[in-house]
Amino acid sequence: MSSPSILVACLAGITAYIGIYHFFISFLIKEWRRSIPFALFCFFVALYEIFCMGLYNASSPEAGCFWMKGRLLTLAFVLIFLLLFTSFLVKLKSKRINIIFSAILVLNTIIMFFDSGNLCCTDVPLVKHLYISGTEITYQEVKLGVLANLHMLLLFAGSFYVLWLLLKHYWGGHHKKTRVVLLGFCCLIIAIINDIAVALGLFYSFYFLEYALTLLVICIAYLLTSLHFHSQNILLKAQEKLRLTQFAIDNDASSALWMDNKGKLIYVNAAACQSLGYSSEELLSMTLFDINPDYTSVDWGRKWEIIKAKRHMTNESIHKKKDGTIFPVEANANFIQFGGHEYVCAFARDITERKEKDSEVLRLAKVVNEAAESIVIAEPGGRIIYVNPAFEQMTGYTADEVLGKTTAIVKSGKHDRDFYNKLWNTIESGKIWRGRFTNRKKDGTLFEEDAVISSVRDNSGKIDNYIAVKRDVTLEVSLEAQLRHSQKMDALGRLAGGLAHDFTNMLVVIIGRAQIAKSKMDSAKDVQHDVDEIISAANRLSELTGQLLAFAHKAPISLRHMDLSKAVRGIEELLGRTLPENIALTIHTSKEALKVEMDPSLIEQVLVHLAINAENAMPNGGRLVIETDSIALSEVESNQILQESDDRKIQHGHFAVLTVSDTGIGISPDAISRIFDPFFTTQMGSKGSGLGLSTAYGIVRQHNGYTTVYSHPGHGSSFTVFIPLLEQHDIPDTKKNKHDESLTILITDDNPLPRGVLVRILHSLGHTVLEAGDGPQALDLARRHDGAIDLMIADCIMPDVRGDTLAKEVVNIYPDIKVIFSSGYPKTILEKLVGDPPVLRKPFTADAVARAIRKIMDV
Repeated sequence: MSSPSILVACLAGITAYIGIYHFFISFLIKEWRRSIPFALFCFFVALYEIFCMGLYNASSPEAGCFWMKGRLLTLAFVLIFLLLFTSFLVKLKSKRINIIFSAILVLNTIIMFFDSGNLCCTDVPLVKHLYISGTEITYQEVKLGVLANLHMLLLFAGSFYVLWLLLKHYWGGHHKKTRVVLLGFCCLIIAIINDIAVALGLFYSFYFLEYALTLLVICIAYLLTSLHFHSQNILLKAQEKLRLTQFAIDNDASSALWMDNKGKLIYVNAAACQSLGYSSEELLSMTLFDINPDYTSVDWGRKWEIIKAKRHMTNESIHKKKDGTIFPVEANANFIQFGGHEYVCAFARDITERKEKDSEVLRLAKVVNEAAESIVIAEPGGRIIYVNPAFEQMTGYTADEVLGKTTAIVKSGKHDRDFYNKLWNTIESGKIWRGRFTNRKKDGTLFEEDAVISSVRDNSGKIDNYIAVKRDVTLEVSLEAQLRHSQKMDALGRLAGGLAHDFTNMLVVIIGRAQIAKSKMDSAKDVQHDVDEIISAANRLSELTGQLLAFAHKAPISLRHMDLSKAVRGIEELLGRTLPENIALTIHTSKEALKVEMDPSLIEQVLVHLAINAENAMPNGGRLVIETDSIALSEVESNQILQESDDRKIQHGHFAVLTVSDTGIGISPDAISRIFDPFFTTQMGSKGSGLGLSTAYGIVRQHNGYTTVYSHPGHGSSFTVFIPLLEQHDIPDTKKNKHDESLTILITDDNPLPRGVLVRILHSLGHTVLEAGDGPQALDLARRHDGAIDLMIADCIMPDVRGDTLAKEVVNIYPDIKVIFSSGYPKTILEKLVGDPPVLRKPFTADAVARAIRKIMDV
């Protein structure tokens, strides 16, 4: 035998050994997908090397042809099983190219096997010369035919396809798994190129293919061995984890129960035995249905399929002890496949104590949810994690809108940073903070609330949450302010009355002495002029003290029965001469006589003061409207007047109403609260003394009447005077007429006081009310309402949108809706703003509301 054939025989033996080893290993570890293709790959490589050994010893063309055919046939299967192994290695999803390669190779191999020698291997001898370490070796091959060359091209293309698969897997990040095989395969490609060059006679050298194939076998064997050891290490670790898991399960406080698909208990731990009162032997002879009354075999079959599909499930159930006691458990069930069998492993925990605590928590939650006070729970950073329904009702925000937001969502901006710093310093130190907030609702309305904020600590003493219990005290604050204002006005009245009385006495002396001095003087004109100025100034001071006495209700009055409408008509000419030409005066009086008991001169003063105030509010001209009417106020309606007039002694009954309205610059909310204070004026310089409105206020109160103000900056003002009528009438019944139809009514008003009165009146009339605090909120209610809206009552003047503009948008949504506007201004003032719509005058009366609704719905 030649030296090359001896070397190849050794390689064949090594390759065959490696193949046999992995063939048996695959049976031991039950790993077929990679080991079996590799073992077959090794066997055909060994067979290929045997044919190479025969070729190197061939002494005739016939022998060379035989061994060459064998090489070509075995190379086809070498590539086929190498492709199969590589596909499993790189986890190739599509094996279409593998199938095509394999089919063509097998077909070509079959044709070559039956070929007579014309197309596969010819009879033309080829003498090959090899040089090994300077020694020339000569042997005979045969010239390859068409099929053999085609076969070699297929093998060459298949080899590069395998190389591409390996490189792609390597570039995909699988370096460790592919590196060794890729190294061996690169050597194989180099050997193939070398063998082609030698076969073409480009240079004389070894055929390296058989050596490269053996190297590739060794590389793959190294990889598989590494993977085997890696899997073995994983298995050992898994076994160790299994032992630790079993130890943990045996010592777990939860009851561990393993069962099969028939409900038979396979394994129980010590906690299960202790919980149920059975021994482990007793439990292992039982089924799930013996300890769980909730299950039957049919129920367990359905539950088994659910757990198998989900792999994990948690539910609550009950267990029955040996003594018959039943207790609730929470079970975590897991589907497990082990040793070729399927089990459900359930960990059950006694939740009796938790159920009791849950019941207690539910009771507390019910108390919190039904509490009248707003309750807010927040994290240390101020993020809200809970609000109760009272908070939603108080602020207008839903829980979904505030959860996750900070408490700043209701800030009004009325408190400075120092206020909040003191609050946080108090509660962060663990102390309780008590105080009052001015906060803002969702619709922008400000409200007052008393709050108690305290911290909640966890077991370690760290502050976990803050809880605030708050109560809406807007009404109380309003009543307190009204009381303080009433007391202030009374105090100012007493002070003004006392000063005016004493000052009047001194003025009598001053004026009298000055007149006596003047009568005794000679004809010195300068001195007489000075004395005249003293007397004139004293007379003006006397008028001023008269106004103070009127405000203090101490001016002497001469009461008599009179018709208020006739009295107003009587001073129309006086007002016409007093007012400038750029102010148009309009007077509308009631058709019925308004019998009141008043001092005629004082009612003239009231009208003059109110007219002068209106003139000052219209420096560029405008309209002044004076109206008289009658109104019957129920107790609810009189409370509305109470809130608007800051007077705590108002009584319900029948009143004459005098309204003085202008189209001037209006009054700011801050000024309205002080508008009747003596010496308070918004006029610059010496235009006003600040006593005109306070004098009118005092005169009205002196006649047991009341005064209210309705104004929006930029839209004029309306002063309404209520004087008790002498002829009392019955107060209209506010109950719903049985013939009236129940309606769905949308109301919007930026002032919560008249809005609240209107809501109560509409409810008393049996209507369904949708309440909005501004235009955008009204539009949102209209869009979200499920059903028809029959009527809308909208305030004419609101900060964000005018009533007529809002009405047009709502009509677009509900074309059949009726619209009534509400306002404190008279209709003659409103015509310029919104045309000639139905107007409901403030303050609202139940009779007026019912008549307005009945009138517009009958149209």
